Formats: sequence, C-alpha cells, structure tokens
Amino acid sequence: MKLDRILCPIDYSDFSTAANFYATFLAASTQAEIIYLHVVFPEYFAAGVDSESEACLRDLQKIRPFDSNVGCRHVVRHGHPAKEILNVAHELQVDLIAMGTHGRGAVGKLLYGSVATAVHRNAECPVLAIRLPSKNA
Repeated sequence: MKLDRILCPIDYSDFSTAANFYATFLAASTQAEIIYLHVVFPEYFAAGVDSESEACLRDLQKIRPFDSNVGCRHVVRHGHPAKEILNVAHELQVDLIAMGTHGRGAVGKLLYGSVATAVHRNAECPVLAIRLPSKNA
C-alpha cells in the first residue's frame, strides 16, 4: 500500500495521541506526510473566530510526529467534526485517516453519535480507528 498523506484528527485526548503514534509509524514506514486536523465547533466562539482560529492553530502546531523525520502540516476547521474530517480528507486527497475512537457504549453513541463511525461509513479512503485498551482489562 502506498501512502502519501495520512490525516490524523486531533482532539487532544489520549485517543488522538494513540492515533498520532500509529500515524507516525505508518508515515515513517512509507515516507508519507501527516496532516493534523483539529475541528472546532463554531458555536463555541461567540465572536472573534479569526483570532480563535489562530490560537487553535498555534496549539495544534505543538502536535508533532513521534519521529522527527516525518513531515507534517496542520489544519484547523470550524464545523461538525465528522463532516470536516471527511471534507479535508477529500480536499487533500488523503490515503488514510488514522483517528482515535472513544469507544463509547450504546447510550453514549445514542446521545452524542460517533464521529469515528460516521467517518468510517462515509470516507473515500481507509480509516484506521484506534481504541485504547480498557482500564478494566
């Protein structure tokens, strides 16, 4: 499998840290670039979206591949996470989406939906969903 671009959505959770680890491993193995994406719900900001976008980008740029030989870029979008992940994947013609999944139970999915499930069902490329081991296991 040839990978040129790997999209790694970041929500600053342990799940996205794990996804970054796998994305870095795959990128290092295939000389791919990692595209880090953070999606912000627009309603979180009553005003000043442009200045908030700059702050979000500065925060996102602190996320780096675990291997310094892997190239990356950073993208911030405003909107619904699943929709924006799919939009960026299509626009940038990524070859793989590596993302964390929070592994919510049935009630959590009913109340909040699952970004990973929506991305998996609608992506034009393969999706690698990383779930952390259960603390009870």
